[in-house]
Amino acid sequence: MLDKYFAIKQARIRITPGNGQTLCHARAGDILLWTGDVRVVETTRADGSKGKTAWMEVDHTDRWNRTRRGWTYAGWLEKVAPPAPVDPINEVVPILDALRTPDPFDAQQFLVLNDDVAHNLCPHFSAAYVGNDPIVTFLGKAQKYSPANWRAGAIKDVGLGISALEGMIADVYGFETMRFAEALDDPFVGTLVSPGKLLGMLERGWMLIAGVKISGATGKLKSRGVGHWVVLKNISPYGLNEGQVEIYNPFSNDYQILLYSDFIKSMGGWDSLTGLWVKGVARDEETAKPERITTRDDRVIGEFLDAVSAEIAEINRWLGGHDEWIAQERAKLDG
Repeated sequence: MLDKYFAIKQARIRITPGNGQTLCHARAGDILLWTGDVRVVETTRADGSKGKTAWMEVDHTDRWNRTRRGWTYAGWLEKVAPPAPVDPINEVVPILDALRTPDPFDAQQFLVLNDDVAHNLCPHFSAAYVGNDPIVTFLGKAQKYSPANWRAGAIKDVGLGISALEGMIADVYGFETMRFAEALDDPFVGTLVSPGKLLGMLERGWMLIAGVKISGATGKLKSRGVGHWVVLKNISPYGLNEGQVEIYNPFSNDYQILLYSDFIKSMGGWDSLTGLWVKGVARDEETAKPERITTRDDRVIGEFLDAVSAEIAEINRWLGGHDEWIAQERAKLDG
């Protein structure tokens, strides 16, 4: 597996190390894969002086999915740090370890299915979220009740548009759904979107699966990037048409907080907002988590805590009766 690096700033990739012809440019934040080859050559610096510099051979894939191999100055790159370890107890939609990919840098929505990696499962994770199901449970239901949409993500590894997403949720759960603009349509002026109106829909029990753009490398929402589905969890309006938004992002399988204006920009701006309102299941973060596998010591501790809880409950019952007896005695004295 090639080591991953990211461009600290825009990095020029050349055909040969040093002052060779430019092949392409990597933007700041782009991921580059180092082949393991490095060369030290004499180059002309920015001030016109000459000196020895290190150049790394890298593979760069641009936003049009074109991969080029070339050489870039080592100073422009930094090795990608290992991601935070996965905490199965706190992840939003539970994932079986057997389904995880071996690459720790992969998105959490990437799963090993049928001996291959399925990448385009954000609609399935979003649907599992609104249905309060672990992903393996949802995929089992989708395979049975919505086989075409299950096959699209699990076998063909292609994304789902809003019509397919709507159909899959109807097939699996039978939930009531409504298109984004339809729910916010005003009979006099058309669609009106604001923080307060979105909050009103959430308070009436609707969940929004929103079509957004993200960075394919980090999963962060952007105004331009890869098409993706996320779920609007909460919104806190403040000020003039602004607010704080909390979303569930299948890419990282966690909750993220961002500005309302950035959320709207990632949806494509005011004229091209896409999303599906779903009357889903109220989230129960405890029941959605996988059962904890206990050791013998854990069972002993659990039995001890259960016994302590029972004893405390008995004491509380006794105190309650004791207080009643004291009140009766005081009443006698007062009488």
